[in-house]
Parts: sequence; C-alpha cells; structure tokens
Amino acid sequence: MKATASHSLPQTKPPLERFQRITQLLLEHSPRSSAELAERLEVNQKTILRDVEFMRNRLGVELTTGARGIALESARGTCPFCRGRHG
Repeated sequence: MKATASHSLPQTKPPLERFQRITQLLLEHSPRSSAELAERLEVNQKTILRDVEFMRNRLGVELTTGARGIALESARGTCPFCRGRHG
C-alpha cells in the first residue's frame, strides 16, 4: 500500500461546543448577525445557520432569526446550554 500524504483540513469545534458558544454569545448580546457569529466561531455562515436551525428544531432552544440577526428569546426552560444563566 502506498502511503498517502495527510492534507490538513481546517478543524472546527464539535457541534455541541459551537451550540454552547452560540448560546453564550447570544446571552451576552442579542441579536447578533450570522456573519458576526461565524467570525467569532471561525466557521462559515452556513454552519451558523444550520446550527441555529438544529438548536431551535431539535433542542427546543428559543431562537429567532430576522433582519436584525439571531436572537435568544429566553434562557429559561428548555435551553440545555443555559443552566444557571437566566436572561
């Protein structure tokens, strides 16, 4: 077998770490643009939008998206990343 050269792909944080960081940033200031979140997390905007949809639809996090950006509606209740942090 011929050894293949390893090509370094950009490493991103695991999804759960991104979800936690998105929540933390939105708790600090909401709304934020997907571009700002993408820059802060060093991923592209599509990743942020997919993560937000997953957090909203699968995890029940109360997030809204609109012209002003992405907002965390409530840090109470079902948000698994908001424990001990009430907005």
